[in-house]
Amino acid sequence: MTPYHRFLRSVMEKHQFIFPNALLTSDSFLLEKDDINPFISHYERYWGDFWLFQIPHHGSEKNSDGNLHSHLRSIQNCFINYGIGNIHKHPSADVIHSLVATGNSSKIIPVNQNLGMRFQLFL
Repeated sequence: MTPYHRFLRSVMEKHQFIFPNALLTSDSFLLEKDDINPFISHYERYWGDFWLFQIPHHGSEKNSDGNLHSHLRSIQNCFINYGIGNIHKHPSADVIHSLVATGNSSKIIPVNQNLGMRFQLFL
């Protein structure tokens, strides 16, 4: 029996099901409240169920700030994908400071050519 099947069986025995939801934002512009509020409203039914959230556009200060970051408290993990030494200096120091100021610094996962995440998808 695979680890997944053991996990699924134990979850089903407890009458629970966990959806490992990830929200990938790509290059979304989520700076202004007029952009953020409809975005949050669209996902409000399961906002608290996301276990992984992508900080938009490699952590650019032109795509997100504290207006968005203050909504990330209920999400377990966030990641910023970027290349070390990139010419755009992503992630922005302003975004990092905002994530710290909004209490999200401990959940940030850096993803670059040296660090990353590994996923397995079972269908």
